Amino acid sequence: MQSYFPSVARPLLRASIARYRALGVWGRNPILPRAGYERLQDSLISARFVKEGRFEQAVDNGLALEVVRADPPTL
Repeated sequence: MQSYFPSVARPLLRASIARYRALGVWGRNPILPRAGYERLQDSLISARFVKEGRFEQAVDNGLALEVVRADPPTL
């Protein structure tokens, strides 16, 4: 993960990942499920960040599906 966020201090990155895992929101694979998208969308709508959005317009799991098919180890 560090290579994707080079400006983030390692202890902060570790703490962030630990927090996501503790909350149960760290995905085991890169595919964004419809239910996860809809929870995110509901919160963004209630906060008035967005008005609406359809899963099919906002999410492209194509690359994620390729990665999963390649069967890399899960995080």
